Amino acid sequence: MSPAQLHGGQPLLDMGELHYYEWLQVPMWVFDPDQMCVRWANQAGVDFWRADNLQALLARDFSDASVATRSRLLASMVQHATGRVLRESWTLYPMGQPLTTALLSRGVRLPDGRQAIFFCSEPLAASYDADMLRGIEALQHTPVRVALYRLDSTLSVMRNP
Repeated sequence: MSPAQLHGGQPLLDMGELHYYEWLQVPMWVFDPDQMCVRWANQAGVDFWRADNLQALLARDFSDASVATRSRLLASMVQHATGRVLRESWTLYPMGQPLTTALLSRGVRLPDGRQAIFFCSEPLAASYDADMLRGIEALQHTPVRVALYRLDSTLSVMRNP
């Protein structure tokens, strides 16, 4: 069964379904890569981004994102459009403080019909080596394409945009 079939034939979530996630203590938010802003978040997501409240987070401007970050978001959206759910390591900067986290993501349809990204954060264990995390982050932002593939598959194990 394909991911789209698991979700009623639709590869993208509907914004109307997100109220089911509001009570969870797992940080979740919807990011709009076109407008470079958050469109929805549960309270754990508001706390993750160190915002005073939901309205403050929704008003926050993320347009200072790097070209590599924008490319990575767009590459994710292409996969989300087919119903894929991704799990990737990201370093985010809530209120300017670096935080490396594993993000689960999938596509979501905004009320105006455009596609956005629904993120769910899984904080990484404190035992991860800081130098290793910096190396991974550097690979994500290098302009050279880097990918790691399994020998028995055409799917990438790791790639940068």
